[in-house]
Amino acid sequence: MKSLNIQLPKVLLATIVSLGGLVTVSAVGNLNRAVAHPHTGSSSMSQEMSSKQSIVGELSESESFNTLEKAVEAAGLADTLKNTGEYTVFAPTDAAFAALPPETLEALLKPENQETLRRILLYHVVLGAADSSEISSGFFETAEGSGVNIDVANGMVIVEGAEVIQADIQASNGVVHAIDAVILPPDISAAQLQELTAAR
Repeated sequence: MKSLNIQLPKVLLATIVSLGGLVTVSAVGNLNRAVAHPHTGSSSMSQEMSSKQSIVGELSESESFNTLEKAVEAAGLADTLKNTGEYTVFAPTDAAFAALPPETLEALLKPENQETLRRILLYHVVLGAADSSEISSGFFETAEGSGVNIDVANGMVIVEGAEVIQADIQASNGVVHAIDAVILPPDISAAQLQELTAAR
């Protein structure tokens, strides 16, 4: 698994310790360096990024991520994704969430399932900001802690079977790439999500 050992901010470490839901941010891998080419830190890039909103702000501005924005709030991750840092988020669209089995999302948004929600969401986050021109094929560690497989071929980026359908949404603290499906950590299955629904 490709990764770069880096020092995580204390606020992020505190968040990771309490994980266990749809979002998982236990990544040590730096997508910017491990997935592709390292940034040179140009002043023009810095100025452009400083004029943008945070990842959470960019999600709220789009009409495609209403469900994800709601899930991030329910998982307690909004403050984390507003923090200064560099993140690459593979963000499921509203249509991606709508494709989940009936009542699955409703069950995940319940307080008793917050940890599961947090893990799932963090599985969509990799440390390091990388736009589409920098991403290459490989197996990378996510903020959730598990590895995610990324395939780049014929102009397409596929993340664990989900296709990037809108790339390079720039934020002040990273980059968002819209994907057409919700991806799950290896130890969370569709059957387990169905059990959450059955327990409602």
